[in-house]
Amino acid sequence: MSSSVGRLIELYQDGGLESIFDGIRRFFHWRKLRVLRFFSMHCGPHLGIWLKGESLTEPIFIVGCPRSGTSIFTRNLASHPDVAEWSEAGRIWDPNYSDPTADHVFTSSDVTEQDRDRIRNTFLTYTKLRGKARFVNKHPRNTLRIEYIRELFPDAYFIHMVRHPIGPVDSMMRRSKQDDRVSHPYGRFVKPPGWREDIHKDGLSQFALSWKKINEFLLDHHDERFYTVTYEALCENSVNAFNGVCEFVGLDPGFRAENLPRDMTNHNQRSTKNLSLEERDRLWSIVEPVATEFDYEKM
Repeated sequence: MSSSVGRLIELYQDGGLESIFDGIRRFFHWRKLRVLRFFSMHCGPHLGIWLKGESLTEPIFIVGCPRSGTSIFTRNLASHPDVAEWSEAGRIWDPNYSDPTADHVFTSSDVTEQDRDRIRNTFLTYTKLRGKARFVNKHPRNTLRIEYIRELFPDAYFIHMVRHPIGPVDSMMRRSKQDDRVSHPYGRFVKPPGWREDIHKDGLSQFALSWKKINEFLLDHHDERFYTVTYEALCENSVNAFNGVCEFVGLDPGFRAENLPRDMTNHNQRSTKNLSLEERDRLWSIVEPVATEFDYEKM
């Protein structure tokens, strides 16, 4: 017994015990999400009886090109005491989530009554069970489903995260070569409008066009319920960035400003070293018409 206790103490001192507990927590979180997905598919459409006509109030969706800072932004916004955050929830949104040939653009005409009941009821139930007032979701493919989401949630807010294209393009190029991504179109990243026309182009051209088309698509859908946050502004002053978003969507600003990261590292310069001058010239020639809309300059 004493040797067992001693070993636990050693593990604790070395940080190993904390890693074990963290693994256990992540396992049960994964199991919980699996149960919720099953629950959504089979029970979601029938929850209206229990919900008695209630609906989500002004849900918040984080959208943007992959590798633009959407994940770190969402993780911090999720700590707001009034927010229930569930990302990515890919199979809740799309039962055919794993189909490598599927288009990622959904429009309002793609909403079925089953989708409407299943998605609305599942996310409302999750929000109520968490005891929160607002729901937040970041799912990369929803970046191309603005009309679809508006059909489901007419009062939704959208936070558009945008980053200088050199960072996202460099990151997506490198990650798309990983073993678990290399055999998938676009390395399992979001497939932009018209992706089949670009699928045989080189990686830099593919992902530069992806950045351009995704942000062009979002700009075309901007209205009074869209708010733009740049990755660069987030890195420079995260408190101001989060307070601006909270005020826009009606959350209490400054909810935990003292705990927000204040020295987030902007990795754009690192990408200039990963890409040659010729590659950077070629990238900029593709993205320039849209990049200048956000006051970006060539790097």
